[in-house]
Amino acid sequence: MLKNLILSFVIFICCNKVACYADEVDKALIEKFVNSVRKNDPHEISTFVDYPIKRNYPLPPINNAQDFIDRYDEIFDDKLKNMIIQSNIDTDWHAVGWRGIMLKEGILWLTYDGQLYVINYSSQKESDHYNNIISKQKKEIYPALSDFKTNEGIYETSTYRFRIDQLEDKHYRYASWKKDKLMSTKPDMVIHNCQHEFQGTGGDNEYICQNGDYYYVISHNVITGTPPYALTVYKVNKNYTSEEQLDSSENARQILNQNAELINTAI
Repeated sequence: MLKNLILSFVIFICCNKVACYADEVDKALIEKFVNSVRKNDPHEISTFVDYPIKRNYPLPPINNAQDFIDRYDEIFDDKLKNMIIQSNIDTDWHAVGWRGIMLKEGILWLTYDGQLYVINYSSQKESDHYNNIISKQKKEIYPALSDFKTNEGIYETSTYRFRIDQLEDKHYRYASWKKDKLMSTKPDMVIHNCQHEFQGTGGDNEYICQNGDYYYVISHNVITGTPPYALTVYKVNKNYTSEEQLDSSENARQILNQNAELINTAI
């Protein structure tokens, strides 16, 4: 019964975002969107957007129509506009269940109401902007932590600030500071080899980091957004040997489910 209620709640959330899904694409709605791009009028296109639209972190999301207009040239370059304008509505646009309508292999996603809500494309101008932010971050962080490839997120609780970085070897690293300290100073804690795990297909995901007998779990609540993220600390029970390695996210989740007790959750 509880599982059915949870499933119904998730479906309700998804329907709010992309309308209740249909089997066919509404060609008239697609044509309206394509024609707005053909006119190359950012003001008109901004009315076809379901805000916010996330960009590759640490680029800020597009939060409203003015944001979209200001960043239009950075995102909608000639290559993307031509892909949209030259698309065939019958063969290039596809309904994909509750996710909505995608262009080709998912370059763009629209809701069933014809609203743009995902852009899986980055222009050269936007990529340069992203690289400039990363370079700036590397200059501002504690030198021993500047070897990251991408920053997955910077978070704050009432007492701590922490970040998750992906390294060049594709492993994840957790670093934390007391909130009154700058990230240019030596961190209070660093945990290597964190695992990244997605929960289903709705986008919820978490990073699981082991430090001795303690696990630090950073959860991203994409579906409900309440709270948007949380830090939960677990301590393993005595029947678990800390010599066992955290070698996969599946193993980490199994350990937490079977052998850990909740210590604290901070938002």
